[in-house]
Amino acid sequence: MRTRPIALLLAAAALTVGLAGCGADEDGTALAVRQLRWDPDGGLVAVTECADIHQIVVVGTDVWIRGRPKVGRCHPAVALRLPAGSRAITDAATGMVVDVPPRPAT
Repeated sequence: MRTRPIALLLAAAALTVGLAGCGADEDGTALAVRQLRWDPDGGLVAVTECADIHQIVVVGTDVWIRGRPKVGRCHPAVALRLPAGSRAITDAATGMVVDVPPRPAT
């Protein structure tokens, strides 16, 4: 019956790993920017993974979007205020540089 202690050990390890990610931060998790687009009013919008967004911080062209991810197919969008002439942002969640799309002609 050596398999039982190993199975219990694996179950305990899985439970520990699962609980470590729960409720670790009141502000939630850093959310990756999936897309940048312009809204009809001319504002720049960042689209993230499905989540309840709690905080948006823009410092220069560094963007932090924090929230609580949730299951589903939602695509929350948040307005960004960037310095004039910005051509890209740095997504703080991934460290990736995301190009700002060309502004549509009015």
